[in-house]
Amino acid sequence: MLTPSLLHMGGIACAMVLSAFGAGIGQAFAIGESLRSLERQDSANQAVKQLLFLGAMIIDTGACFAMVFAIIMLFVIPRADNLGAGLAIFGSGLSLGIASLSTGIASGFVVKWACASASRHPFTFQKIRTFMLIFQTLCETPIIFAFIINMLIKNSLPTITTQPEGIKFLAGALSIGCGTIGPSIGQAILASSGIRTLGLNLHAYTRIFTFTILSEALVSTPLIFSMLIALQIINMPIPLNIPFLHIIVLLTAPFIMMLGGIGAATGAAHVASETFEGIVFKSEHYKTFIRTSLMGQALIGSCGIFSFIIALLIISKIG
Repeated sequence: MLTPSLLHMGGIACAMVLSAFGAGIGQAFAIGESLRSLERQDSANQAVKQLLFLGAMIIDTGACFAMVFAIIMLFVIPRADNLGAGLAIFGSGLSLGIASLSTGIASGFVVKWACASASRHPFTFQKIRTFMLIFQTLCETPIIFAFIINMLIKNSLPTITTQPEGIKFLAGALSIGCGTIGPSIGQAILASSGIRTLGLNLHAYTRIFTFTILSEALVSTPLIFSMLIALQIINMPIPLNIPFLHIIVLLTAPFIMMLGGIGAATGAAHVASETFEGIVFKSEHYKTFIRTSLMGQALIGSCGIFSFIIALLIISKIG
């Protein structure tokens, strides 16, 4: 039987378990590639160790946010008769866990390919380090967004008195949690492809960096939409006489944003990844590659816009 106490502890457990899993997998990818890089190039010892040390710290960011969340929530105990508050806390923990899982693995891929590229340039790896730190940090933005939304939900817990209100906050939390999956996958593909290509030609750093920043903005767009949907849901009023099945329909919004985000972000990232080698090896056609790729990414991004519109329509019908 579901009780507020069980949901409360379940939410905290989800946040910690999923975040630890994501950080562990991400670090495994990074450490595994660092060992392979050292096998290929002994002289890259210092470069690879430095990248691995810095990267591993950033990979742990999601787990750190989850730990802070867990400590805060341990002191927020819902009343025994308030199932709605329990649902909201469970949704917050699950949301933060999903975001941490996604960002941890994505960040690990960036470090993995940074180590591989550094093995090709063991004495001039500083640009690789800069590239890795910037885009690894950008890979962590989904967990920051999720943490902000879940802290807003935590501050709203005293106002939750009914199950429909609890389901509303559960849907809001899942909107940002599930919405981080697509952008995290896309960021991993994009940054990994960029840093891998950088290892092939360090002289193309400026061109690769500029293009990656522009593509990053397009790949991350579904995350912005997911945050807007989450804010819309947690701030919407719930009528006292709303049928229970109507409020359950609100839970479709997170899955709409998740699937739309996965399609838009991974599609745009794939297009960008196919552009890098042309930028490096056909530098005379650099502007043509950039324009064509960004146009294609923008068209793919319309999938995220469609999902956003449908989710808004569902919310408006319920509110």
